[in-house]
Amino acid sequence: MWRIIFQNFWYKLVALIMAMLLWFHVATDHVYETTRTFPLEIINIPPQLVLAEKLPSQVEVKIRGRGKEHLKLLLAEKKSLKIDAKLFKIGETDYLLRTQQIPIPEGLELEVVGIISPQDLKIKLDDLVEKKVEVKPRITIIPLAGLVQVGELRYSPKEVRVSGPKMWVAGLKEIVTEQKVMNNLGKNIKDQADLLLPLGYNLHLSTQKINFSVEI
Repeated sequence: MWRIIFQNFWYKLVALIMAMLLWFHVATDHVYETTRTFPLEIINIPPQLVLAEKLPSQVEVKIRGRGKEHLKLLLAEKKSLKIDAKLFKIGETDYLLRTQQIPIPEGLELEVVGIISPQDLKIKLDDLVEKKVEVKPRITIIPLAGLVQVGELRYSPKEVRVSGPKMWVAGLKEIVTEQKVMNNLGKNIKDQADLLLPLGYNLHLSTQKINFSVEI
């Protein structure tokens, strides 16, 4: 049986490859509708303004074209759908996405049939502000039995700068650390604790950690 299979092997292999190429040509010459995603990016935000609420990271669209063109799109470098915000004002802007904005690479014969999600956006801009707020450590020290803590917890910095949209920054009074319990301490300790980013979007802290020390 094996002799029959391998008889004229190279002719059979060439015939198989040609058949596969013919099938691939026919299959990719048909017209298909497929769903693709493109990254979504907002650019040229006016100075002293900042995005105040999160936007979707990508847009999902339906595309029609021959299989060959879909394959080229799949292999091409993916470009972002860019929204130019240079004329936007402070507050909320309703923005309708259009099929013409989908960044299909030049030279591909593909039609964007429609936008699946999101079809429209609410883009909220706010004043970019910065303020200093107090740091509140949430660190519990438990010495070994028979030992005591000498003095208070020492930490730095005592304040940090918070920057971001005014709607989130204005009401901030303090920044807390992670909750940290130091059990059965038998000697002096120096350590660090992470600062927790407060509730809000697009907020940034001037430092991410505090240093603290305790004498036992």
